[in-house]
Order: sequence, then structure tokens, then C-alpha cells
Amino acid sequence: MSMMNNAVIKRFSFLMLGFILLVGCNSDSKLVFELKSNDALIECQQPIFRQQTWQLDQFWFYVSDVKMKVNNSWQQVSLPNNQWQHDNVALLGIHCHESSDKNWQIDLADPALLEQSSAIKFKIAVPFNKNHQNPLKATSIFDNSNMFWTWQQGYKSLRLDLSSPNADAWAFHVGAIGCHSPSALRSPKMQCRQPNHMTITIDSFNPKKPLTIELSHLIKGVELSHDNRCLSMPTQSSCGGLMANLNNVSRPVFTQHNDD
Repeated sequence: MSMMNNAVIKRFSFLMLGFILLVGCNSDSKLVFELKSNDALIECQQPIFRQQTWQLDQFWFYVSDVKMKVNNSWQQVSLPNNQWQHDNVALLGIHCHESSDKNWQIDLADPALLEQSSAIKFKIAVPFNKNHQNPLKATSIFDNSNMFWTWQQGYKSLRLDLSSPNADAWAFHVGAIGCHSPSALRSPKMQCRQPNHMTITIDSFNPKKPLTIELSHLIKGVELSHDNRCLSMPTQSSCGGLMANLNNVSRPVFTQHNDD
């Protein structure tokens, strides 16, 4: 009887070791993001800016064209299809009113590439050939109604919505403008005049640490109010400052803290 128990214990131990190794390998193949404000993690239903009562409603963004630098050469990164990734495009973010609706990581097809990389770059964008598809036939990450405008304009590549206890609301939605087609229900044949794609480059990349999205850098110098929101319309004065903040390399919104 004891010999049988020992055999069962050894088999169980072997299975557990295999599970641990599998989990470890999976974690090494993920690119993890974290949402912060003034270096503090953002939580739903909590004030996210010092001395202000604004709270997060939702924050989403599409990532595409991921590349990693290995031996001083940029290499294209493949993303396997899953719930949050499709055709080498990933959707990341959270909806605070749908607690299960969140994703903060990108799965990579080649985990070895992640370990060898010294820098990383990617686009906050939906590629043109995916950006103007029929939403009624779209699958996976492209059937998210929160991120779609019209066939003509395509998807929002980034969406941030905030609210305050006094029922005020503020939003920053980034997407293509200057898209030409016969109607809003028709896809353009050519790239929009301003696709508003953003390329994020992070040098001195540490694959063992998460990438940070610092919202305090994004809203710096911007008064939060419903009248001062930006929905990627040229007539909205706040859009210029927000886009400048989003592309500010000296005070980056997307960054990585490698200090211990």
C-alpha cells in the first residue's frame, strides 16, 4: 500500500512540476502593461489624480506592428490569436463597469525574442486594412462597440473616459480623421488624411518589468471638463495639447521604470 502511495505522490509531484514550468514559460512570453497616475496604480472607483476627484470609467488602446531589437536589429514580433489578439493586433485596457472586461498583457509567439530584446517599439493603431471593416462581421477584438466609430472613420485607437462625483465627464478618443468615402457607411479606399497613428519606442527595455502608462503625463496642462474633451475633432482645442502630450518623448506617457 505504501509503495502505491509513493508512486501516486511521485506522479502528482511530476505533474505539478510540469504545470509550474508551463506557467513559467507562459509568463515569460507576455508583455505586461500597468496603468498609473503619479506612479500609483489606478483602481476603479478611486480618485486617480492628486487633489482631484476624477475616476476612471474606461481606458482602451490597440497595439500593432510590435518590434523588438535583438543584436541591434529590429525584428517583427508575431502575436498568436486569442481572446484579446487577432491578426497581430492586440486590444488592452479595462472597463470599470464591467469588472471582467479587462486585459493588460500581450502574448508573444516567440518568448525567446522577448528575453533577448534590448528595446521595443509598437504602434497605437489599427492598421488600415483592418480599420474600416464591417463591424457586423468583425470578430474577436474588432467587435468591441466601445472602440468603433463608423465604417468611414474606423476604430478608436485609444479611448479614455473619466467621470467625477458631480456628474461631469471627460473623454479623450483618438482615431483617424479626414477619411473620404461616399458616406459614413462606406469604407475609404485610401488612407485617411490624418490616421493619428502613434509609434511608441522604449529603449533600454527590461523584459522582466512591465510597461507603464502614466496618465498624469497625458493630462498635464489640460483642464478636465465635459467642454474640454477631445474626440479627435479638429475644432476641439484640447486635442492639440493632448496629442502633444501623447507624443512627448521627454515626458512619455508610455514608458518603463527600470529603477529598483
